[in-house]
Amino acid sequence: MRSRLISGLLTCMLSSALLAQPDTPDTPSLQQAIQCIQRNAPTRSFSATLEVITDDPSGQSVPLRLSLLGRRVDMNLQLKLRVTAPSDLAGTAVLLQQHDGRDLMALYLPALGKTKQITGAMAAQELWGTSFSYLDLKQLLGGIVQGQASWSPERHLDAHRSDLIHVTPSDELGLPYERIDIWVSQQYCLPIAIDLIGGQQRLLKTLRADLTQIADLEGRYLATRWISRDIKMQRRSQARLSDLRYDQTIDPKEFEWAKSPAAP
Repeated sequence: MRSRLISGLLTCMLSSALLAQPDTPDTPSLQQAIQCIQRNAPTRSFSATLEVITDDPSGQSVPLRLSLLGRRVDMNLQLKLRVTAPSDLAGTAVLLQQHDGRDLMALYLPALGKTKQITGAMAAQELWGTSFSYLDLKQLLGGIVQGQASWSPERHLDAHRSDLIHVTPSDELGLPYERIDIWVSQQYCLPIAIDLIGGQQRLLKTLRADLTQIADLEGRYLATRWISRDIKMQRRSQARLSDLRYDQTIDPKEFEWAKSPAAP
């Protein structure tokens, strides 16, 4: 059973924040899984602090701190990630915007005062020395993957009852993944795991929520700690969310630089 999604499927952590609607779904169970996730969503906006710690080959931990802003304008999603530490990266930012069902992503380089468009295979490259790519962050923070989705009911992940959503990314995205598997907790209505799968069914990367770190925000649940493992690069990063706020007013000027002539 399959359903075409307008802009794909929101996946983990803040994925429940601003979910795209499926286009005339023919699978009620898939629609129910999406509606389950939506119950945890903020109505208008969110902000948070994200800390990513990566274990390098020497065993040292390399911390990265970012501020996050997200809001919905009509049915379009806007997301902004800005590096606040370390100092040599501070001010670097990634912006995701949706326009008429199409995703635009850009990297802002403060030294140049310009934005650089992120497209195709570049979106899957890992950034800032972590095991997270532009694509991963896009998914973690409410981004979407265009493609076909199917649903498998009542699976168990580490003894946790879940529904499993399979997404086959659109060829036009140029991604190195043939399938993305999303495990949705039946208890929390949250994505709790993502498997990124390449050719010949080879597992390339995993993202896992720490089920001991589920925040209850006035009846809305959120996984606040995630582990990313890049199988090929043998690199591991953990991401922690804090200072999360839902549905507060965000100045539209926070997103205005994406409208500059250098923007995509």
